[in-house]
Amino acid sequence: MKKFFILTLILSFSIGFGFSQAMHKNTQDTNAIKVMPQVMQEFQTKVLAVEYAMPKIMKNAKNGMKLNVKIKVLNKFENKEVTVRIAPQDYLLSNNFSLKQGDTINIKLSKSLNSKGQNVYTAYVVNKIVVKGNNKEIKTLRLRDHSGKPLWIKTFDQDNYNSHKTEK
Repeated sequence: MKKFFILTLILSFSIGFGFSQAMHKNTQDTNAIKVMPQVMQEFQTKVLAVEYAMPKIMKNAKNGMKLNVKIKVLNKFENKEVTVRIAPQDYLLSNNFSLKQGDTINIKLSKSLNSKGQNVYTAYVVNKIVVKGNNKEIKTLRLRDHSGKPLWIKTFDQDNYNSHKTEK
């Protein structure tokens, strides 16, 4: 009888622990859903500031340290200043593309929520408008494909970045 009671007790704790783990996993999955893009926006604005930051997670350490570029712009849809994730600095440099304070740009970006419920703005395409005298030149840099995958991510059979180069 004691063996039956102990076996029942162990089984009860095991089921309870498994149930709590399943509930915790469901909570984590709910947070992952929040990261999906919610709104796609496109507007013309000026670059208010350029920021360079070290990535929090270095997935590909063999290529050395890379700086991520972010810019501050006035979001015309929300009428507020926001920080937009652009790309690693070496991706911009390899495409002969630079951004500085005061540049006029047309930007296509997504607005999404991170796991903490905060807005995150991610650029898909940046068109830099350069005026030289009476001439107006537009330099386009594509940063992500339609699904949001960064174009600077290398595939196993490539030596250089994906073939998306600056257009004039």
